[in-house]
Amino acid sequence: MKRRQQGVALIMVIMVVAVITIAVAELVSRQQVDIRRAGNLFDQDRAYLLALAGEDVARGWLVRDIEQNTVDNLNEVEVSRIPRTPFEGGFISGWAEDMQGRFNLNNLLAADGSVDPLARKRFGRLLRLVGLDLSAVDAVIDWMDKNSDELPDGAEDSYYSGQGYSAANRLFTSPSELALVKGIGFKGYQALAPYVSALPERTAINVNTAPDLVLAALVEGFSKEDGEELVQARDPEPPNEGFSSLDDFIVLPKLAGTDIVETDLDIASSYFLVTVNTEWGRARAQLYSLLKRDAAKKTVVSVMRGQGAY
Repeated sequence: MKRRQQGVALIMVIMVVAVITIAVAELVSRQQVDIRRAGNLFDQDRAYLLALAGEDVARGWLVRDIEQNTVDNLNEVEVSRIPRTPFEGGFISGWAEDMQGRFNLNNLLAADGSVDPLARKRFGRLLRLVGLDLSAVDAVIDWMDKNSDELPDGAEDSYYSGQGYSAANRLFTSPSELALVKGIGFKGYQALAPYVSALPERTAINVNTAPDLVLAALVEGFSKEDGEELVQARDPEPPNEGFSSLDDFIVLPKLAGTDIVETDLDIASSYFLVTVNTEWGRARAQLYSLLKRDAAKKTVVSVMRGQGAY
C-alpha cells in the first residue's frame, strides 16, 4: 500500500514538473515573440523616420533649385535622385517627379464647379492615346462634381451603389481613385497612371517635363509619334535642359497651324512627388510625399504623405 502511494505521488510530481516545464517554455516562447515583435516595430519606426529624412533632403534640394533658376526641366529632376546608399543599419534611395508634367485631373472642374472645356478636350485626347474610350470623360467628371445629375456617358450613385460604393463628389485626392470610375477600372488606371496627377488646386502643365502622350494630348489629332517628336525637339540630347521660355515651345514648327493654346501651360512647377525607399534591420518603408514649393517665399511644404500608393 505504501509503495503504491509513493508511486502515485511520484507520478503526480512528474506531472506537476511537466506542466511547469510546459508553462515556462510557453512563457519563454511568448517572450521571444514579444521581443521580436518589439524589435520589428522599432525597426519599422526607424525606417519611417529615415524616409522622412529623405523627404527633408528633397525639400532642401527644391529650395536650392528655385534660388538658382526659375525653369524646371528633366535634367534638374534627375539630379535630385538619391541612389541606393548604404549606411550602418540599412539603406536609403529616392527620387523626385514633377507632378506638373502630368495632366491634373482636378483641372476638369473650374472653381465654380462648372466643367472646364479645354481641360475636358485634353483629357479626352489623353484617354484616346492610352487606348480608353472617350466616353469615360463624363464618368470622371461625374465622379468629381457635387451634383447627382448624370452626364450623357457619366455615372452617379445610381450606378456605383451596385458596385458597393458611392461617387466621391469631390476633387481627386489620388489618381488611384480612377480605378473605381466607370469606364476606367484598374487596367485603365494603370494605363493612365504615368500621365495624370491629382493636385489640390488648378495647375499648368510643365511642357519641359511632360512625357510624349501628355504633350500629344495638347493638340487635336496628334499621335504618340507626334508627342515623341515634341520631346525630341525639347530634349535633342542630354542634359535635357528643355525650353527657356513657353514661346520657344509654342513656335515649334511641329505646332504650326495646330489648335495649340498657351492656357494652363508653363515651364516651371510647384508640385513634386518624392518617393523614398528605406531599409532598417528587418523593416522596409516606402514613403510618397507630395511637396508644394512656393517660389516667391522660397518654402516647401508637404501636402500629402502616403505609404501605400500616391
